[in-house]
Amino acid sequence: MVRLRGHLFFSGALLLISGCSNEGPTFHQGANTYNEGADASAAGNGRGAGAPGSADAEAANIDPMVRSNGENDDGSGINDGGVLPGDGVNAGTSGNGTTGNGTTGSGTTGEGTTGSGTTGSGTTGSGTNPDGTTTGGGTTTGGGTTPGGNETGGGTTGGGTTGGGTTGGGETGGGTTGGGTTGGGTTGGGTTGGGDEPPPPVMVLVNKELVQPGPGKVDILWVVDSSGSMSEEQAYLGTNFSAFIGQLAATGADFQTAVTSTDICDDTLPADLAMRVCPVNFGGSTATRLRGSFRGDAGRKVLKSGDADIFTRFPSYAAVGVNGSGFEHGLKGAEMAVAKSLSGANETLVRPDAFLAVIVVSDEEDDGIGLGINEPGRTSNYVADGLTTFRYTDDDFIAYLQGVKGAGKFSVSAITGTRNPDGTMCSSSHSVPREEGTQYIKAAQKSGGIIQSICEPNWNDSLAKIGLDLNAQQTQITLEANPDIATIKVWVDDVFTTAWTYNQGNNAVKFNADAVPPPGAVIKVQYYRAQ
Repeated sequence: MVRLRGHLFFSGALLLISGCSNEGPTFHQGANTYNEGADASAAGNGRGAGAPGSADAEAANIDPMVRSNGENDDGSGINDGGVLPGDGVNAGTSGNGTTGNGTTGSGTTGEGTTGSGTTGSGTTGSGTNPDGTTTGGGTTTGGGTTPGGNETGGGTTGGGTTGGGTTGGGETGGGTTGGGTTGGGTTGGGTTGGGDEPPPPVMVLVNKELVQPGPGKVDILWVVDSSGSMSEEQAYLGTNFSAFIGQLAATGADFQTAVTSTDICDDTLPADLAMRVCPVNFGGSTATRLRGSFRGDAGRKVLKSGDADIFTRFPSYAAVGVNGSGFEHGLKGAEMAVAKSLSGANETLVRPDAFLAVIVVSDEEDDGIGLGINEPGRTSNYVADGLTTFRYTDDDFIAYLQGVKGAGKFSVSAITGTRNPDGTMCSSSHSVPREEGTQYIKAAQKSGGIIQSICEPNWNDSLAKIGLDLNAQQTQITLEANPDIATIKVWVDDVFTTAWTYNQGNNAVKFNADAVPPPGAVIKVQYYRAQ
């Protein structure tokens, strides 16, 4: 334990006692020393105790309960510089000087005034011996002779540096005064002076407990690429849709679904470059530009879990055609579709109390950033050419969904172009994507969605995985504060589990698809807030 300017510091922990100050008494148990600080009543600050029974002795006002070992037990006065009888400790007031505030250890020798120096500030004193020498500044008091002719011993007050340095390390004892040992105890080892260390940051522990809900409502928006390279992928989606619905239906969820496309081009190029989502006419027509509208028959564009013809209608809705624009905007197209559903321009897909799942199917990069990138196969960097300044990223879409749905109430999944472990683009008999769908992948990673390669030969399996994962997505646990991710811990019915992931976009914990707790399970989440 080290005392620095009114604060107590313990190794491994901080105990701040705001009521302490240099003005109050302090106890140094290791040195068996009582220090009155700035209080002169302990005969410190260079005041001599005087001869026994003298006026000076009375003026010193020494409390019998706190007297030093150098005072006679019968209270008759102070030993006048000689060897003390009995206990052999020459620690109190000897001669004309007092050990005062600057006592190091349990015994001070000599008649010089160690006086007004305080160990807290790192100085051993500024008093002067009768012979004119100064005891402060780390000088050795041992080895000399007291006025009574008795040798104080060969011990030193310490080998450490006093005043701004370390008082510890040296021993006060080793020498003998009057046959008694002055101690042998170590004065410390802590550092004196230099100012207080700044306190460590406060770590706030957060606990959350909830009961796993039963099957909920899920709204599913499919955004399908309508460019010329997507005919086989659209057919795969329609043919294997039953695997997706089968997994979703098994959860008992109340779901509904609709389809839009990636074509959001304007019929006429806007003059405002920031609004030019399609900088030139590149495929597509008024008939194919859905701009967020749903496909399908009027009044039946939103298919529901109870519809008997959902398996026949969905494949035709998913076949959005391959005559759409070569500028694919899956994320912005999804935003436009959600906005139209909320405004009434689309049939009602987005329910206020339902989880929203957006699933993009595309073999190209999202042109929210694609208009300004240089990649093999691209004929132009349209931003560099001054044809557009439009930009829309995964973060823009996540922020939009957070605004209209709230954290933990949405996800983005993707069936898109991916890269092989060696960095090359994936390819298969039915799909040869030119670009990686980085924006769709990032949106999925940030929102707790799932990513499937568009090159995967078994779409039945891919769609089944997305359907199964939706159950995990809709039961995400949102956190009230941003966590220190490494500190998150989860229990299900008091059993510790690691079968979960954290997603940034929703600030939520999501269970693995095969480890979703059953309805009624008690879930506990614990974490420290991020600093």
